[in-house]
Amino acid sequence: ESGGGPLPPPFALAKLDNDKEGLLKGLTDAEVAELVKKYGLNEVPEEKEPLWKMFLKQFTGPMQIMIECAALLCFLIHNWPDFTIIMVLLLTNGTLGFFEEKSAQASVDALKAGLEKKMPVKRNGKFDSIPVVQVVPGDILFMRGGDIVPADCYWLEGDPCQVDEAALTGESLPVKVPRKDDHGKQFSGRQMWSGSILKVGECQAVVSHTGVNTMIGEAAKAIQDASGKDIGVFEGKIIEAAQVLI
Repeated sequence: ESGGGPLPPPFALAKLDNDKEGLLKGLTDAEVAELVKKYGLNEVPEEKEPLWKMFLKQFTGPMQIMIECAALLCFLIHNWPDFTIIMVLLLTNGTLGFFEEKSAQASVDALKAGLEKKMPVKRNGKFDSIPVVQVVPGDILFMRGGDIVPADCYWLEGDPCQVDEAALTGESLPVKVPRKDDHGKQFSGRQMWSGSILKVGECQAVVSHTGVNTMIGEAAKAIQDASGKDIGVFEGKIIEAAQVLI
């Protein structure tokens, strides 16, 4: 995909049908090294900042600066009642924004938690237990019931599987993989999403997307990008009250 979307896999999806045996061979160390350069590690890069900086950032927006100027004006003319009200509103607003941003960071950490383990991956013709953070597109995974799917992938061979996608889609019942493709979406019946849980069955699957290119990775990146930027209902009311005072 282009236009800022996820990077496409290093193999044509048609190979899922016409070169399955070729895909099942897995990757060599040399191929993995090249793919890591292109796709990076199977993780969501963190952009953590100190808590003090996160808190101070809540007071630097255009509206916050306007409210701070109003507070300064009240201070200079000794209008203590308005000064006190504005400072209380300002601090309440900043504290709410701080805790919302901390919550967004916790959501990203929760999404990453599923990627801190090892899994059998086919390298140089045999399966080895490899940290899932080192998985790259084109890798062959061996998964069994109870495993968290570590990357977006396509079922290649094995048992009919039951996959729990509740954390991703809200669908309470496990979905069958492989199944009939969704209308107009070729191979969608074999897709398994990163972060879903394999409930029943064993299978080999080929990785198509890793890290921020996965569906859950894109969601995590969106949470990071949006953290602290959206104004909640209560925050909006506080700013409206401050505007009235100004």
